[in-house]
Amino acid sequence: MALAVLVVLAQPVDAKVVQARKAYDFVDSLGVVTHINRRKGVLDDRGWSTISDAIAEAGFRYVRTTVINDAAIVRARKMHAKHGTRFNLRIDSRAIEGKYHESLDPAAIDDLIGRVKRVGANAILSFEGPNEYNSQRKKLGNRDWADQLRTFTQRLYKRIKEDPEIADKPLIAPSIWRRRPRDYKALGDLTGHVDRGCLHNYTGGRLPSYDLDQRIRDAKILTPNYPIWVTEYGFRTAAKYAVSEAAKAKYLPRFAAEFFIRPDVERVFNYQIIDEWPIAKKPDKAWGLLRNDFSKRPSFHAMKNTIALLDDKDGDFAPGSLDYDLGGDLKDVHSFLVQKKNGVFYLVLWQEVESWDREARKDLHPTPRSVKLTFNTAVAKVRTYLPTGLGLADPGDGTRPVAIHVNPVAVPIDVPDELLIVEILPAPDTPVGPAAPVGPAAR
Repeated sequence: MALAVLVVLAQPVDAKVVQARKAYDFVDSLGVVTHINRRKGVLDDRGWSTISDAIAEAGFRYVRTTVINDAAIVRARKMHAKHGTRFNLRIDSRAIEGKYHESLDPAAIDDLIGRVKRVGANAILSFEGPNEYNSQRKKLGNRDWADQLRTFTQRLYKRIKEDPEIADKPLIAPSIWRRRPRDYKALGDLTGHVDRGCLHNYTGGRLPSYDLDQRIRDAKILTPNYPIWVTEYGFRTAAKYAVSEAAKAKYLPRFAAEFFIRPDVERVFNYQIIDEWPIAKKPDKAWGLLRNDFSKRPSFHAMKNTIALLDDKDGDFAPGSLDYDLGGDLKDVHSFLVQKKNGVFYLVLWQEVESWDREARKDLHPTPRSVKLTFNTAVAKVRTYLPTGLGLADPGDGTRPVAIHVNPVAVPIDVPDELLIVEILPAPDTPVGPAAPVGPAAR
């Protein structure tokens, strides 16, 4: 016991050693939403070929979608074969013939599972319950929605877990329209009938962290002991509560980062890959990373560059720790530390402040925070990146370093209202092995 006390006291109480997470896990937490089952407009067969390639180009490993008709099944199989993409598949009896005005039909579950299994077990990441079914109470006067949704979910879970081909695929809880706390409570605790929680999170043009912790707590009413999957989040660039394309480019990577520093959130899906209608026709549907003419918004490049910088092909290792201190003007500065299998660390920083004035409908330009990154161990090189790529002639240049420091002891950094990635190459023979975390490099 005396020896144990000495060991504990040997660790200084103000130690700056930070345990890294895996860069692989950050990229692995990211997915995107699309509608493989639709075949009109840009989602016709020729358009779909461009869309599926764009999803892979951006670096998304996962897609959330509905797969009901034969054409959608073929598309999913081809996309998995070509790009390795895996799918979170929504199971909702109303989608069989697009009958969203009808009530859920548990008798249709066998048919639905039979259809989606044709995608192939290796291509299936997970299943998700019906989409925002609580909206039926207001839109259709369905007062029994909670009982119907609970029964459907329980039978769906039982069907999945009894099938050896798909029993290992997690079932994500059904989503709740407008995140109404009373509706979470009406549906109740689904523990034992799902494997993950679910949240749809839109901020109405506000900054990514707006009310986020409370919304996660509300979602956990359904799944108090399970991680949360955010199966929809995003910003539109037209209609009410839209943001500018520049603000969206800043906000989306920050949104992914805000989710990553919250331990209750496991995976997130951006809504969505492309505007399915021209803005002139349906301005409220302008959610895409791609415009309706397939051109790439700045937000597409921002996500692609962020993923490219942090992507790691192999997550099979134990990340190490880094001894550093972050000082200076840290107001509203959030951060996290990750490491790749090759030993290189990445410190990701951003100001979590408004980049868009939603009342005046104009971009904001907050003053960067001046901070100082001091290393308490030998570092060979530091490179800094601004992956958002705004203002660059070639937005792909967001993967090029904006500054390089050789053998630094300290690095001055101006933290903007967009992601700033600091790549840290430890000096040769510098020990960076696994260590117990002293405190998270988070908000």
